Amino acid sequence: MTSKDASGGYNAIATEFMATRSDSGSTIVRNWAATLPRGSKILDVGAGSGMPLTAILIDTGMAVSAIDAAPALVSAFRRRFPSVDIACDDALTSPMLDRRFDAILSVGLVFLLSESEQRILIRRMARALGPDGRLLMSAPRQAGTWTDL
Repeated sequence: MTSKDASGGYNAIATEFMATRSDSGSTIVRNWAATLPRGSKILDVGAGSGMPLTAILIDTGMAVSAIDAAPALVSAFRRRFPSVDIACDDALTSPMLDRRFDAILSVGLVFLLSESEQRILIRRMARALGPDGRLLMSAPRQAGTWTDL
């Protein structure tokens, strides 16, 4: 019996993904982080290797935790940021989202999920945010399909 790859295939292409990951979103994340108090507890959902977005959060003095489902990307993340708490989990079921955060970042994940999975994840992220919590996520303006790496 085979189990579903929670990483959506990213574990198999982790090396190529890390080599081609651009700094797309960096300016937006840097500007967003500047609106948060230094030391805010932020969860990066779908953090990958942590480059470049988690690194920005760390550099701006945030208390970062992270989730990614690809063991190879989590391993690279741990090598880069050994003091940051990261869980190798499927975001849909991760116990990390049972905790409370001041803000959540999710770039490059939500739009890869089915509509029903998106609803589950967005509800889980909303419950994990404090009363004044902030969410920054990426999503296309229209429905579509494409071939990813």
